[in-house]
Amino acid sequence: MNFKSNPIFKANKLVLLLLLALFNFSCRNKKSNNQFAYSESAKIDLPQNHQIHGIDLSHFNGKINFDKIKDIDLFDTTSIKFIYIKATEGKTLKDKYFEGNWKEAHEKGFKCGAYHFFIPNRDPEEQAELFCNIVKLSSGDLPPVCDFESPISISKEKLKAKIQIFLDKLQDNYGVKPIIYTNKKLYHKIFKEEFSDYNFWIAHYDTEDVDQTIENLVFWQHNKDGKLPGHAGKFDYNVFLGDEEDFNSLLIK
Repeated sequence: MNFKSNPIFKANKLVLLLLLALFNFSCRNKKSNNQFAYSESAKIDLPQNHQIHGIDLSHFNGKINFDKIKDIDLFDTTSIKFIYIKATEGKTLKDKYFEGNWKEAHEKGFKCGAYHFFIPNRDPEEQAELFCNIVKLSSGDLPPVCDFESPISISKEKLKAKIQIFLDKLQDNYGVKPIIYTNKKLYHKIFKEEFSDYNFWIAHYDTEDVDQTIENLVFWQHNKDGKLPGHAGKFDYNVFLGDEEDFNSLLIK
């Protein structure tokens, strides 16, 4: 007797084929199950389960047309709501586009925040002084950000002490705790324990969800290869990991 003609074999084969089909369907639709969708405006997949989207800017992005940013729809009726703008770096460098970006972004109605690129081997008090002299925050602005993504050129203990000095100076000046921007690897290496009472903004790419073990996570930079209509180059895309009420509570009073 040919075993392939056996009814039991045929039934098992049918079950196997159905399981394989379901597996392939699941793989093909993995991102849609996590509510990702391609945005024609941004030219990347965007997480639809987070409704408050934003970008960050520096002189690397060149001159920005904020009217074009204001008018784009990322998907459905969702647009860019917040913009973080580089203000300073180290103890002497001021981003050449900061003042213009800061003024125009506010005029177009975006929620704005400013960030400082922290350099480990520079004096933290002088770095804080530079930022505070340049950036004037008002009610409705986002908290200041310490951007740390540099190679670690000093001991971790000295680095943590310097970052703490910088954060304390900003908090004393603005009356609000700064947010720490870093990547997933540096978070676990530097910030996880001693800085657990700060909010975090994490760069974590090529993943369908940000690292859920990170505490006090408020922003996720999910893609660094996004586009903006009418602009060359690539842009960082971010989402706020909360609802409208959470976002408003984060703003400076």
